[in-house]
Amino acid sequence: FANKVFTEKNIFKTKTWQVFRKAALILGGVCLLWGAYHLWSPSKQAATTSSGGPKTLVSPAPEKPEAVVVPINNTPQPTPEVTPVAEQVESFVAEKALLKAHQKQGNKYTNQEKYPEALGEYQKAAAVAEKVGEQLTLKKLQRRIAVTKKIMEGDRYFYKRRNFKKALTTYEAANKLKVDHNYLKVGLTNKINRSKAFIKVIDLIINGNRYYRQKSYRTAKARYERALKLARRVRYQKAINQLQIKLANVNNKLKELKAQQQARETASSNQDKVEVRYQHAKRLETEGDNLLKAKKYDAALEKYTLAQKIFEELTMSVNVNKIQKKIKRAKRKKSIFWN
Repeated sequence: FANKVFTEKNIFKTKTWQVFRKAALILGGVCLLWGAYHLWSPSKQAATTSSGGPKTLVSPAPEKPEAVVVPINNTPQPTPEVTPVAEQVESFVAEKALLKAHQKQGNKYTNQEKYPEALGEYQKAAAVAEKVGEQLTLKKLQRRIAVTKKIMEGDRYFYKRRNFKKALTTYEAANKLKVDHNYLKVGLTNKINRSKAFIKVIDLIINGNRYYRQKSYRTAKARYERALKLARRVRYQKAINQLQIKLANVNNKLKELKAQQQARETASSNQDKVEVRYQHAKRLETEGDNLLKAKKYDAALEKYTLAQKIFEELTMSVNVNKIQKKIKRAKRKKSIFWN
């Protein structure tokens, strides 16, 4: 019919129609093949099922792993296997979470100054970081591990060996590593300052002891008081106990010195008084001698008597005996003069 129509219009003999007819024939053939394939496929599957073969449909396409396998005749089907890529992704995420957890726990222990526990967590975190290829995180963790080890070494010198200078050297070496973690920085700074304070307390005690041996008790006391103030600030209990005893001893020495000084001052004052009275008695004796020469016997006896009394109060027996002889001589001359 088409040929008849196109023949009548003289179209069939054109070049355009010849090309179009070839394309139509090819497309028609493809459509026939496609239809035959789909008509044949269900019949083949049914024949296979009836012959006792596999009773499952074709597996889902790989790009849709979430598709559910449809069982035939209620037969259970195996779960689709997870691809290696999915396993790797899941493992990587888990490792990253584990890395973060170890870091967090290590920081917590560091904040509590539980450095052995913190070291263990940082080492675990470093192992995970190396496994997952986190090179930057690994370097930070390696620095934290090195600093933590130095802190632990310094603590052994400080608390077990009581070698504060060696502890300070170790802490300062750790500080030079420039750790990035704030808790470690703060803890390390506190340990450095405390070590310096302990060393200063010991130096002040040694200095005070030297002045104490030299009997410079006031200077020794000043050193001990400075040491005690610093020891209380850094809670250096052993030094506090020692300094309290040393200050008690030096205060006793200062009290003894004060008492001796007061005794010397009193003695000096008394000596001055004795000297004044002695000189007064000697003047009275001299005046008596002069009066005796002037034959004023009563006046001479009066001066001698006053001088004798002072010499007796001063317990100067030699002078008392001497003045008594002068009194006897004055009385004898007086009796001769009146006779």
